Amino acid sequence: MVEMRGEGSQVPECLKLGAAQWMPFLFVDQNSDPPRVFGPIMEIVDIIFNHLAMCYELVLPKTGHYGERLENGTWTGLIGMLVNKSGRGDPSTTSKQLLLWGPHTDTTQYVHSAGNRDPLMVDNASPGSDLGPSHGEEVDMVTVLSVDDERARAVDFTEALFLDDKTIGYQRPKAGADLAGFVKPFTSLVWLCVLVTMMVVLFGILVILWARGRLLRKPKESEDGEGELSSLLTTSFTWTVAAPLAQAWAREPRTQSVRVVCSVWLLTALVVSTVYRSNLLAMLIAPILRLPFDSVEELVQTDIPLFMEEGSLVYRSVQLNDRAVVHKDIHRTARDVMQGKMAALGSLFSNLYVIHSTFAKTRTCPYYVISKPFMVGNGVPFFLQRNSTMKAKIDPIIRNLKEFGLINYLTMRQITVLYSCLRPQGFDNKLRPLDLGDFYGVFSVYGAGLALSTLVFVVELALKLFLRPSSDTK
Repeated sequence: MVEMRGEGSQVPECLKLGAAQWMPFLFVDQNSDPPRVFGPIMEIVDIIFNHLAMCYELVLPKTGHYGERLENGTWTGLIGMLVNKSGRGDPSTTSKQLLLWGPHTDTTQYVHSAGNRDPLMVDNASPGSDLGPSHGEEVDMVTVLSVDDERARAVDFTEALFLDDKTIGYQRPKAGADLAGFVKPFTSLVWLCVLVTMMVVLFGILVILWARGRLLRKPKESEDGEGELSSLLTTSFTWTVAAPLAQAWAREPRTQSVRVVCSVWLLTALVVSTVYRSNLLAMLIAPILRLPFDSVEELVQTDIPLFMEEGSLVYRSVQLNDRAVVHKDIHRTARDVMQGKMAALGSLFSNLYVIHSTFAKTRTCPYYVISKPFMVGNGVPFFLQRNSTMKAKIDPIIRNLKEFGLINYLTMRQITVLYSCLRPQGFDNKLRPLDLGDFYGVFSVYGAGLALSTLVFVVELALKLFLRPSSDTK
């Protein structure tokens, strides 16, 4: 039996509070009987209603979603339950008595209080079934939702508890072997500059050697090899290519002009090769991961399916019917996203909670969010009926809770260990042992060189056999 405190003996009408799951702020455990509703929002609700000395009854919608406006102007979900409320009066004015919380013994409904996490079961709900209001069920207030123009025209809302962004989460790429990894320490432009420099050095050495052999008209081949053009080209090529490959020269240049050119090239090649080896080692051991996309514009260029929760703000804002995946199974969504089957568009806090819970269980970060949110700064208040007197009573309490940092504390403690996964996007400082696949690129180049040298040998052998003079000719 429910007891009363104050004058009179009539049980006051409690405010009906509509609620639906929104991780990490509000959870609905359907496995308990009756379902258990918990989370930071329920703690804030308890604080507010304890301060107002009022009771509330939780109502869970059958559909489980927040509500959307249909073409005929009506609303579904939680917003529809709030819009449909009419002629019931404001429960805050029916009684000022304080109800000592406890279940009604003659119904299946439960009256809520601070600390009591058992939700209201509506009259027509049976244990184990989808809980929610019967047709036409109405509520006086709805737990936190995001505000947009359509919702603002249909209902009133309190001061925002906090701001939430809408962002996209997807599977974080894993570091692996890269066949072309040995050329990635430099960009294409840098490689082009290195190649052009080598050609310039080769041509410079060749011209100097040719000039000394021809313009000075030396009768014999000098000590630097000024002689036939083939000999000059071989010497120039050897001195040019051996330096960046850290190979020794068969013989050193002896003339001063060639020594100057080769010395400058040696210094340049030393710097370039040292930077290359350092970058290659860093990329192999602590690679920079290339994200599949980091903005909505980049996502549109891919064919990745996109999950949106039915009735949510982004569901009504984004038109991707050919790629949209819409359902209410959040756990399946998180699993599919981390397996790379789809991306998830929704609340920033919800995406961060997935990262937090995954890291807390596995100590890994298989999930990331884009750095450029889809929507920024959406207010998240309680929703009320039009012209409800509850707004004037709840707003001061919310402001006090915000000023003392309690709302921020209650909401952010749900995501306390995710910061290990929020490094600059794409960076992974986990050391990775080198795999055989890391050397496939170098092996491929070596194999191509062997194949080319074999081909040249075969051609030379064929030419020698073909051009060998016959015995008759002799």
